Amino acid sequence: MTLNNPHSYQVGQVIVISGVTGTGASNYNGSRTIIGVGLNTFTYSVTASNSTVTSGTVYRVGNGLQLTATATGTAVLSSWDGSTTSQLMGIYYPNTSYTFSIYVQPTATSETFTPKISWYDSTNTLISTSSGASFNLNAGVWTRPYVTATAPATTAYATVELDWTTAATGDVVIVDEALFENTGQVLEYFDGSNGSGTVYDLFWEGGQGNANAARSHYYKNRFSVQTRLFGAVLNAQLPMGSTAAVYLAQPQT
Repeated sequence: MTLNNPHSYQVGQVIVISGVTGTGASNYNGSRTIIGVGLNTFTYSVTASNSTVTSGTVYRVGNGLQLTATATGTAVLSSWDGSTTSQLMGIYYPNTSYTFSIYVQPTATSETFTPKISWYDSTNTLISTSSGASFNLNAGVWTRPYVTATAPATTAYATVELDWTTAATGDVVIVDEALFENTGQVLEYFDGSNGSGTVYDLFWEGGQGNANAARSHYYKNRFSVQTRLFGAVLNAQLPMGSTAAVYLAQPQT
């Protein structure tokens, strides 16, 4: 398969191919594993004969999420299904600013999106919803809609959502790198595995076993701080044989 632009796909990665048109096109769509790469090309195994393929879309599994509108109206992408309370995100510092951002790319037509943050109290009751500006995005271009708002005084939890207000049947968009953090501005994206800083500065809360299922933390110079703390400070302050627990970048601990 030849792409319009250079890519970063690698042999062994799983991709999803959709929208391939032409004779025998159905054989090319679906989840596939890359077996060879070039600057603008990649190859995968497919069984087909007398095929004439003209176009299609590809995205990498585990990264961008491709959404296809099934009706005309407003489609809502939300961090909460409305019933599973474990999906609610804890707010540890009410009366301070939080920012939600997400990268979005329409594939064929310009589309409009509105990001939102909803605030809930300790009983999971909705307090209010903060809406950002409406973002009109061009096809084929990654853009980062965002909303910044102050958590109400009684906030205990929050959810985020992206309202796709111009969704029409068959329209397709791709979303990636959603970020919700305690800040008053849009900062560089990070998660527990990727982002600014070194590999020692980023981590998933609760350990690597919770990757993609827990909060991420960015603790600048964490390795140096830990090394100095464990190597000198604690030894000087704690009697020999004492047991101590150290929490880095953990809210309210």
